[in-house]
Amino acid sequence: MADYRMPDGRILNVPDDISDKDYSDLLVELSGIYPEKFGQYAPERSVGGHAGEFLKGIPRGFGSSLVTAAEGIAGLVTPGFDTGVERALRSGRKYWEEDTIFAADPAYSDSYSSQLGSGLGSFASFLIPGGAAKLIGSANKGLSLAAKSDRINKIAMRGAYGIATPMGMGEQIQRVEASREAGTDVSGMQEFFSTVLGGAVGATEVLPIFTFLRGLKGGDIRSEKLRRLLLEAAKQGGVEGAQEAVAGLAQDAIQSGVYDPSIEIGDSMFAEFKVGAGVGAIAETA
Repeated sequence: MADYRMPDGRILNVPDDISDKDYSDLLVELSGIYPEKFGQYAPERSVGGHAGEFLKGIPRGFGSSLVTAAEGIAGLVTPGFDTGVERALRSGRKYWEEDTIFAADPAYSDSYSSQLGSGLGSFASFLIPGGAAKLIGSANKGLSLAAKSDRINKIAMRGAYGIATPMGMGEQIQRVEASREAGTDVSGMQEFFSTVLGGAVGATEVLPIFTFLRGLKGGDIRSEKLRRLLLEAAKQGGVEGAQEAVAGLAQDAIQSGVYDPSIEIGDSMFAEFKVGAGVGAIAETA
């Protein structure tokens, strides 16, 4: 195992038996993180390539989000223990993200198109309860249209919280695992406390979803002029972008304050804002 110091001071561990393909992929990834030092290894990208990575990112983000939610539930039940269920979920998520046809091409792994697709897929996972609620509502023949709409919205809201909250917990579980792998000692109590707080942050992810669902309910956005549509998209994009950035900062603060003070708070805030803004704008125009 060879150690290399990166421009920002981080140490990169590279196995001695790394394959040529993995080494090439590593250089491509580093070119996106440290362009001044590894820029010569940056691959050529195309419009078609970006479009393909965006489309692949949607199912990747959708599936990964659901597995993350399951990780959050499993981790909350057994803090301080790495159970077989948790290992299986972790392995499954890694396989889904890295080894299926939906895995990001190393040449585009740091691209906005790939991240936006993944973010849109994650957003879509919150809408599962809404779709189920509409199917259930259509079966209630005796209810008035207003009563059906009210019941559908209530089911959708509760279901969205039921997905977003464990997803927030799952993000903390993943952060705890990463900190432990880096050598930080995290107790079971710290893991439990951070997981609960992560769930509270995850619940805030649902707020922009309600705006989206209300837009679908009204159905009148398609009749608005293009100027109105673009203004609303920009507004929703800004709200979702700010919400994503704040949620990321909150998760950073939990990690730093509860069990790992070595991390940089706000390191990915701008990237999270861009992805969140893009997702919000697309959702508003859908």
